[in-house]
Amino acid sequence: MLKLNEDFRLIAFLVLVNTSFTLFPQTQTQYKGKIVDAVTKEFIPFVHFTFEGNKGFISNREGTFIFSTPSDSIVQVKASAIGYESVYFDLYTGQSNTLYLQPKVANLKEVVLTY
Repeated sequence: MLKLNEDFRLIAFLVLVNTSFTLFPQTQTQYKGKIVDAVTKEFIPFVHFTFEGNKGFISNREGTFIFSTPSDSIVQVKASAIGYESVYFDLYTGQSNTLYLQPKVANLKEVVLTY
């Protein structure tokens, strides 16, 4: 009799937890935009974005990105790509965000090859 009562409690708990997730789902906020070279105005493919410390995503080959988060506030992301300065941006919901990256200029020393 005691075992049956414990099993019933476990089943009731699992049903309650399952229905709470389906009745009260977390709303997802979607952010979208494009990443553009500030000089040439061409789209930059495969830009890496990070936010909230350890979360991230990558833009596609056309430089567009779409991601969702449970937060409905402004999200600050860090955008980085090879050959460009890393920059922090604030993303806003309900609009297309266009982000501009500045090319990174590297001054290299002259290299002389001798035979």
